[in-house]
Amino acid sequence: MASFTTSVKGLLSAASRSQGYLDSRMEKASGDSATWLVICWFDSAESAEEWDRSRSHATWREYVGRFSTRVEQPPPRPAAQAPPSPPPRWKTALVTLIGVFPAVLLVNVTVIPRVTGLPLLVRTLVLCVCVTGLMTWVLMPQVMRVLGPWLRGSTEAPSSARPDADWADVPTSKTPSASLPDHAASATHARRR
Repeated sequence: MASFTTSVKGLLSAASRSQGYLDSRMEKASGDSATWLVICWFDSAESAEEWDRSRSHATWREYVGRFSTRVEQPPPRPAAQAPPSPPPRWKTALVTLIGVFPAVLLVNVTVIPRVTGLPLLVRTLVLCVCVTGLMTWVLMPQVMRVLGPWLRGSTEAPSSARPDADWADVPTSKTPSASLPDHAASATHARRR
C-alpha cells in the first residue's frame, strides 16, 4: 500500500503540472478499507483528454499499475464536491475585524494597565498572547458560528468547474486498481489484497 500511495502521489504531482489542472485528492471509497479513489479535476474535457493522452500520464498510470489489482466492479463514484473557493477578502477582513476589535479592546482595558511598567516589547507580547488566545478559543468560534454561513455564502464553485467523472477501467496488476474518466476529471480506484 505504501508503494501504491507513493506512486499515486507521483501521478498527482505530474497531473498538477498539466494544462487546466484544478485539484486532486485520494480517499477511501465508500468505507471499503481496501478500495481507494484518486480523483483529478481539470477545467475542461479538453484539458482532461490532453492529460489522458500525455506520455507522462501513460508512464505514471503504468507505474501505479505495478502496485494495484484490477477491480472488476468499480466502486461507487463519490459525489463530486468542489473544494470551497476562498471568500472575498473584504468579507474575511470584516469577520476578522469583528473578532479582533473586542479582543484588543478587552485586553487594553483589563490587562495592559496592569503591565504598564514593563518594556514595550514585553507589553506587546502580552497583548499578542492574550488576543491570540481570545481569538482562537473564545471569539472566533462564536463569530464563525454566527457569520460563517454568510462568509461562505458566495463560495460555491460553479458546477461546470467540477463535472462528474465517467469511469473507465485501466488494466493494472498487483495490489490496488486504477480507473480514469474520459472527460474533465480523472479518477483511480485501488484495492489491497
